[in-house]
Amino acid sequence: GVVANCSSKWFSMLVAAAVLPHGDFVYDPSLIKDNGKARAQAEALRASAQDTAATILSLDLDCIILITPHGLSVEDDIAAYLGQRGSGYAEIGRDVGDCSVEPYLVPFNDLRLDDAQAKELWKDLEGEGCSITGLTSYGGYEDVPLRYGEIIPLSFFRPPLHKQALLSSKKDIKETPLCVVMSLPNKRYTQGADTGMVEDMVNFGAKLYQSIENKMASKRAAIIVSADLAHTHANAGPYGFSPAAQPFDDYCAEWARTLLGPPLLEEARKLLNDAKSCGYLGLVILHGVLNQRSEGWDCCLHSISHPTYYGMMVASFLQHR
Repeated sequence: GVVANCSSKWFSMLVAAAVLPHGDFVYDPSLIKDNGKARAQAEALRASAQDTAATILSLDLDCIILITPHGLSVEDDIAAYLGQRGSGYAEIGRDVGDCSVEPYLVPFNDLRLDDAQAKELWKDLEGEGCSITGLTSYGGYEDVPLRYGEIIPLSFFRPPLHKQALLSSKKDIKETPLCVVMSLPNKRYTQGADTGMVEDMVNFGAKLYQSIENKMASKRAAIIVSADLAHTHANAGPYGFSPAAQPFDDYCAEWARTLLGPPLLEEARKLLNDAKSCGYLGLVILHGVLNQRSEGWDCCLHSISHPTYYGMMVASFLQHR
């Protein structure tokens, strides 16, 4: 890992962050029928996600803040899920893209949401001028509906997927922490990298860090960004091939190793419209968060590859002591 340089206070409510994929193949590498390089890449990503989740769970967390590009969303604002619980399913197998695999459903029930904390963060960020909206499902009488963008990364924080990784943990693991979920706005589909949205998301991340520090009292929190990388690695994929895909992923990897701004905010940004990454703005928000206190982050890129047409990476950022 690399320790990024910056200055801030030593003790922080935000103790860790991670980037975890939400693609089908990180959940189930066996969807790749050829037991060769691509399957090995997916298995490495899955193992890294398991280990990263186990490490973060060992930090005695009170709250996980999940940022997803594929959730309940509104047009212009980030949406903060309001409610007591979430539940739903992830449909696994659609990414295969042909009839060789029958998709199956993975249920995910009883996700405990930190409703009070979500409301406090929402109101504080709104007061700071951020574009954020509280989103209530069905009048608050039913669970918030969840799908793959939330479920796949959060599944690594639940048995049995993290069970093997926990065997080497030296600390007892509590129940999965309460969650606050934030979903990216729909305008990311229509506004390209040349708009001001990137700067807005960096600013949102900076304000989110301050809000966590000021409004979460003695709670220990981690941010999880649900993100996949370029979706144009293969002609056979739904978005075709682009020569921008590999350098885009490479720049994201450089950022994850160093937390330096230019690889993500300049170089990857130039390639975004051709690379077609759903996870880019989540990384940008995380950059804004972590660079409020970047001395004290151990940066580690655990795994990055594109087993199929889209890239995925697992990275962690732990408070350095």
